Amino acid sequence: MKPRIGFCLTQGRKRLGNQMVFAFALLVIFLVWARAAAIVNIFLPMARSPNPSELMTFLIIGSVVGLLFTLVVYCASVFSLPMIMDREVDAITAVLSSVNAVLKNKAAMLLWALIILGSVLLGFLTLFLGFVVTLPIIGYASWRGYRETIIGDEWQQDPDTAA
Repeated sequence: MKPRIGFCLTQGRKRLGNQMVFAFALLVIFLVWARAAAIVNIFLPMARSPNPSELMTFLIIGSVVGLLFTLVVYCASVFSLPMIMDREVDAITAVLSSVNAVLKNKAAMLLWALIILGSVLLGFLTLFLGFVVTLPIIGYASWRGYRETIIGDEWQQDPDTAA
């Protein structure tokens, strides 16, 4: 289909409830993530001038905690929004399908995560101008990846998005 802004906004409005449930779930994860970061700071307090050993311990533990939350968010969201927009599914079904797809395609999904990471770094290095190019490409590739990965025969497809 040829992209049309009006069509995209109409489709988004049709699925607003499920999108909000998904956004709320991500908000809860973010709040728990922030609390976990605070706990790292509580249990590993830093002196004014920490020695290299203390600093490395703090950075390693903080990075591992951050990585765990990043994995949860990535697995939950990699295919969720495309599925919510394409099928008559609730947010929880979309998240579980996304997690299942990641677990069944670990190598490809790791590569995809690294490509996204590289694109985000490129966007930051170009003072956000790179995002003008990379975000539409990531969005399109995510849609194509969803369509190739998720077998959605059990869920009714929106007739407006049927390809």
